[in-house]
Amino acid sequence: MSRNTPLSCIKTCCFEHVNPYDTEGMCMDMGLNHEHQVHLLKDILTDHQLDCCGTVAEYEQLERVIKSLMANTDLNSNIKHVLEDVYQYSQSGRTANSIDSHIREHQSHLSQWVEEMDSYS
Repeated sequence: MSRNTPLSCIKTCCFEHVNPYDTEGMCMDMGLNHEHQVHLLKDILTDHQLDCCGTVAEYEQLERVIKSLMANTDLNSNIKHVLEDVYQYSQSGRTANSIDSHIREHQSHLSQWVEEMDSYS
């Protein structure tokens, strides 16, 4: 899935100019279930891995989605360990001097996290 079309349902529900990664801009009556949230995390992490670049907003989005997932009691407990690692990655990335360098330093982790999420979801 390309960066321009992640979760197209979000884009059709909200204003066209809203960042598709931004769940805060979503319509109030449309929530993301945990499967969609995991998909969104994997999409952002895959983009980081492939593009070797990202934004502070993407790190903030990772953190918001992970907080929401961690509160979900229906979520597979094994995936929570991966989410903790991704949360640490996002926190350190948000404050990194160079986001692109931070992403390059975590290349092997990015693919590992996505693979682990696939195996648990």
